[in-house]
Amino acid sequence: MTLGVGSRLRGSPDELLDRFRLDVAPSRTAGVRHHLFRRK
Repeated sequence: MTLGVGSRLRGSPDELLDRFRLDVAPSRTAGVRHHLFRRK
């Protein structure tokens, strides 16, 4: 995935989790989960 300025966000899922903290929050709607990525 590439951001609009040309910097790579990630090359693989493992790289994404190395650079960002993942928080998963359930929604009030059944079966919906929100994935929030925060910089470490």
